[in-house]
Amino acid sequence: MIIRKIETFILHVPVTRNRIADSTHTLTHWGAPGVIIETDNGLRGYGYTGTHAHLATDRLIRDCIANVYAPLLEGEDARGVLYLWQKLHRNPPVQWVGRAGITYLALSAVDIALWDLKAKQAGQPLWQLLGGAAAEPLEAYNTDGGWLNWSVAELVDDCRRQVEEEGYRGVKIKVGREHAAEDLARIEAVRNAIGPRVKLMVDANGRFDLPAAMRLGRRLSAYDVTWFEEPIWYDDLPGHTRLAASIDTPIALGEQLYTLDHFRDFITAGAVHF
Repeated sequence: MIIRKIETFILHVPVTRNRIADSTHTLTHWGAPGVIIETDNGLRGYGYTGTHAHLATDRLIRDCIANVYAPLLEGEDARGVLYLWQKLHRNPPVQWVGRAGITYLALSAVDIALWDLKAKQAGQPLWQLLGGAAAEPLEAYNTDGGWLNWSVAELVDDCRRQVEEEGYRGVKIKVGREHAAEDLARIEAVRNAIGPRVKLMVDANGRFDLPAAMRLGRRLSAYDVTWFEEPIWYDDLPGHTRLAASIDTPIALGEQLYTLDHFRDFITAGAVHF
């Protein structure tokens, strides 16, 4: 299953509403720069990564795939997924210019395409190829909700709909309003709407400094919040460690951590729970 052809693409897909916002971003589209990898037996693997649909940076991801990774992939056996990941990850020029960010977003698209090929070659869905068990369902929540630009009424209606109509047993809402009292009022309104048995998570998208995160975080246990996601700047390991030790609500993060080293350091320091 030799790699013969590599194509790149950029997709921009409108959000489900005209505009959505969290504490740091306002979006009208989701971005999906990606890659199609074709092998000598005619199989095509598709992979993409997720962005906020900024065309300039999406082009950087696409160009990284086409100009940096594609020459390293051509002629290789697509079945060697782990070997190829290491080859791209440890390529000296890539190491020098970036071991996170754009290079990793590009690498993730390639990696997904290679796993897609491996599953197609095996004639199995990927979850089965990786040893998953269909008899063990995973709990899920709808992440396309809880946006910060919605009114309290819109927020409550959407969370109630997710629970009563869509059957979710957990909802997540965005925090990061100018005043903590606004965030707390929104949290209270949602908790009252969904009842005590549905999980409620909050996500700050890195908005707060440590003192503000501590002030809000110490109030979250009153509403039985399951986790406080990305409360402060994503790379602030000491800050997350102090915050985790000072509040009862567990910390969640990971969207902005790119390597096993990052995850190891946060976990070892007790800075993250989810």
